[in-house]
Amino acid sequence: MITTIIFDLDDTLLWDKKSVKTAFEETCQLAQKKYQLDPEKLEEAVREEARKLYQGYETYEFTQMIGINPFEGLWGGNFLDDHTYFKKMAEIVPNYRKDAWTRGLYRLGIDDSEFGAYLGEQFPIKRKENPFVFEEVFSILEKLKKTTS
Repeated sequence: MITTIIFDLDDTLLWDKKSVKTAFEETCQLAQKKYQLDPEKLEEAVREEARKLYQGYETYEFTQMIGINPFEGLWGGNFLDDHTYFKKMAEIVPNYRKDAWTRGLYRLGIDDSEFGAYLGEQFPIKRKENPFVFEEVFSILEKLKKTTS
């Protein structure tokens, strides 16, 4: 008899792509308010800068192997594993966030590393505030619960 089922969270139970998009929209709106920037252009710039930065880190190949994309580093960072690369990633993430947002701003003509750091801190907050559960999740979990009871 099955007594336990373990699910991956992102893009299995939670609609990660929508959560990330919403976090980008809300974070970029902060820059729009301060600097009247086009939020879509800032998102595009930050995504591109994040990719470039991410590919330059020594942890890049490892993260590709285990399925971590560049944007997960913009909101993640709680690496519980004691593996050497996870330790390095935990060290990289704070500056990575700041640098991605600062460079994105710079590409749009704004030289404000303090605000870039602020946006880098806001993005994971906005990401956590916007969890979108796939519509079918609760009904499927209820069905599974009934079959295992």
